[in-house]
Amino acid sequence: MNYKIKPTLIFLLLIFIIFIVFLINPLFKKINENSKIYVSQENIFVNLEKKAKNINNFQSYYKKYKKEIEKIDLLFINSNEPIEFIKFLETEAQASNIHLEMSPSSLRKLKNEPWSFLSFQLILKGSFSNISMFLEKLESAPYLIKIENFTLKKSSQIKKEETKNLTATLLIKVYSK
Repeated sequence: MNYKIKPTLIFLLLIFIIFIVFLINPLFKKINENSKIYVSQENIFVNLEKKAKNINNFQSYYKKYKKEIEKIDLLFINSNEPIEFIKFLETEAQASNIHLEMSPSSLRKLKNEPWSFLSFQLILKGSFSNISMFLEKLESAPYLIKIENFTLKKSSQIKKEETKNLTATLLIKVYSK
């Protein structure tokens, strides 16, 4: 009986090893692969949740700041039709009682500038107080304007008793959409 138990025991041990190698080991490998897939999909899901939360936050902030964003958009002139800006300059020049001559340039975009812009050369003729009034209105204009160059000269062609005895030359950049 002792002799029959050993071959049976060896046979059972061999079947157990084969069972482990061919059935349980692949099962554990498959479980390991599936757990890695699960973790990666869980990470993707967490990232998608974060993105959805960010989108919801953006939508709520957009609704909250919509009017301010629209105001910012109005700071930029329409580069194809700068008529509104030109009308603004003419109206303010007339209200400030100065003579205005302007020369617009073409649309430009430089590397060191954040936005594209139109340049205007303005020649203003009038008294110091009237030119100052126009410059204040230009400074508080509803447009994004940068004064690049400014010169102020006394006009030699105008008689001293006339009030329009100064000429100011401005080079301005007006940022556009």
